[in-house]
Amino acid sequence: MNQQIKEEKVKEKNKVYKQKVNRHLLIFLIVFIVGYGFFFSSKAWMPSDEKKIIPTEMMVDLKANNRVIRPIEIEYSEADESIRFYFEMNKVSTDAIDEYRYSMATNDGVHQGMIAYHNESLYVIDFDNVDDFEEISIRIDSKNKKDKDSFPTIKIYQFKEGLKDVKTISELKGEAYDIVATEYKIDGFEREIESIEGDIEKENDIIEEGNESIEALRKDEEYKTLEEINEMKEEIQTIEADIQSAQGRIDDKNKEIAELQERIQKNKLKLNDLKGADGDEKK
Repeated sequence: MNQQIKEEKVKEKNKVYKQKVNRHLLIFLIVFIVGYGFFFSSKAWMPSDEKKIIPTEMMVDLKANNRVIRPIEIEYSEADESIRFYFEMNKVSTDAIDEYRYSMATNDGVHQGMIAYHNESLYVIDFDNVDDFEEISIRIDSKNKKDKDSFPTIKIYQFKEGLKDVKTISELKGEAYDIVATEYKIDGFEREIESIEGDIEKENDIIEEGNESIEALRKDEEYKTLEEINEMKEEIQTIEADIQSAQGRIDDKNKEIAELQERIQKNKLKLNDLKGADGDEKK
């Protein structure tokens, strides 16, 4: 009888112990899950998804909705709390969509854009009352909402630090907008040439290193065995192929530079004509 009572007490103690362990384990899991969620959702530990956006490159053509869009520059005036977007858009096929809606999403909401200037392919869009933002998403839609399926939203992304900082964004007169856009285009082409020249320098380094490697391999060739000479020739063939590829890339990049230089000259001619016309207009 006493033995049975002892066994019952032991079972009761084990039951209480298991309940305590389970309760502690449950508390631990709750704390862990809540802490895990806070840690990985906090911006202090992990950047938000918005920070993972890829900024749109200026002066690089985008193709969307049977159109070629070239973002030229995005100005930002902190004093005016305004953003101005210069871009070109050309159709590559005929459709009935010729009017557009412009908006811009930022941290503080959505701003509607206003057309400051439009001439042929050049568009200049202004956004006002822009404050307290880290990144922007400029959106181009068809003015007719019924075209939503046939004309998906075109989006241009950029971080605040990627915007062109200007003192003020004011209303310009006539072709003055075209003058500013053309100057930005020339600056963009010149920056692109500098970037390509940097790429060419890297390709030249590959060629120089390759030639040095070939020279080192051929050193003391008379003291190598036939097998070593054959291995050396194979290595040299591989290096020579790399050198040839690098030279081919240099040739292509030089052609790109020549094309960009021609664009710069054409835009400088246009700029001179615009400034002359602008001067005549002021007279």
